[in-house]
Amino acid sequence: MTYPDGPSSIFGTSNDSFGASVVSTDTNDVSSPSLASPNSKRERSRSFPVQLSSAESLEENYIDERKNQIEDYSTADKSDLFVITEVVGHNKNSSDEKVLIEVRDARTWDARTDKVSDTNDQDASPEIDQLIHATALSDNGIQTVEGLHSSLLEDEIADLRKQKEQLINENSILNAQLAKSKLVREKLESLCRELQRHNKQLTDECKRIASEEQQKRLELSNRFHEAIKDVTVKLEEQGDERLRQAKQNELLQEKLRQFTQQYELQEQQYAQHLKAKSLDYQILEVKLKQQEEINKQGEAKLFGLTEHITQLLQTEQEQKARIALYGEKFEQFQEMLSKSNEVFASFKTQMEKMSKTIKNLEKENLALKRKCEKSDVSLIELVDERAQLRKQLETTRNQKERLEALCRTMQAERKQQNVAMASVPGSTADSDSINTPTVVEAEQVE
Repeated sequence: MTYPDGPSSIFGTSNDSFGASVVSTDTNDVSSPSLASPNSKRERSRSFPVQLSSAESLEENYIDERKNQIEDYSTADKSDLFVITEVVGHNKNSSDEKVLIEVRDARTWDARTDKVSDTNDQDASPEIDQLIHATALSDNGIQTVEGLHSSLLEDEIADLRKQKEQLINENSILNAQLAKSKLVREKLESLCRELQRHNKQLTDECKRIASEEQQKRLELSNRFHEAIKDVTVKLEEQGDERLRQAKQNELLQEKLRQFTQQYELQEQQYAQHLKAKSLDYQILEVKLKQQEEINKQGEAKLFGLTEHITQLLQTEQEQKARIALYGEKFEQFQEMLSKSNEVFASFKTQMEKMSKTIKNLEKENLALKRKCEKSDVSLIELVDERAQLRKQLETTRNQKERLEALCRTMQAERKQQNVAMASVPGSTADSDSINTPTVVEAEQVE
């Protein structure tokens, strides 16, 4: 059996296949006179000009029985579909597999009812009408009609089985794809959480290290400033001490020069006195004793001056010893200053190393930020893909609703055909003579 509009007329991929009107979702509402098929209208308008014979009545009854069997088969499939639909309606949020089962069963039922209706409307009805009006009304005609219907039903059953297998395969493929997408989504979510946790740990560690290094730098700078202050204070104190000692040395030297000048002057005076005495020796013999006394006094003064000079020399040596001691202390201070310079140089090298490590950590932090941005981009792509899958699910739900509406319209057409067949004269005749073959054929169809 071929479809004039292709596969889209079965699965409802185009909006034109459902007509302009939308059928209500109520399963009990099957009245839709605008969707009645042309065959049902032809059956209602059909009238027989003559009285049918007994053979014609039997053949009409047989045709009615066959159509009733086909209708029962379709309604049974439809009841199964509505049971599945009701179960899925109560458990919509449980799983996507139930939605796929609903779509598959809706497609299967629609294909079956569509095939049966097309067979009855396009193939069976014209041939039966031709047999009624053209062939001889005998047992051979009844057998011919029965064989024709059995062959048509077998073809329909074969087509339905093929469609069933195809739908089962499609369902398995869709289930596998859904499971794969769920696994991929779970893996990506776990990876994203792990990356976020790792990034947070790294940022906390970087902040902690930066704060510790800042504290260390502040402590070292404070210590360095304190050491510099102590050194400057000591240098100022020692400079003042050196200035004071230098002033004392200058004063002592000035005093020593004064004493030497006085001594030289006295020696000159003594020489002058000696010359005068030598000239006046003869004249002043009387004053010799006085002069001797004066000489004795001069010697006493000279002795005192020599003692004073020795004392001054001792003090000079003491001052030299102090100057040497101060020189040693100054050398020690120079050594301490050089050591402090070495400590400052080592501290400077450590600061340079720490700055290099900080730069390396900043580079690593930038690399981690870039990785995090890439993971965010992949997460956004996954969210977009999820939205697309939801849109596809919504489209499948809409297709399912349209298929249900189409099924209800087909049921309405079937009931209208039954009403039209029931309105034909001679339909209430005795049908016991053909009960046996119809039951057997119904069992074969099942």
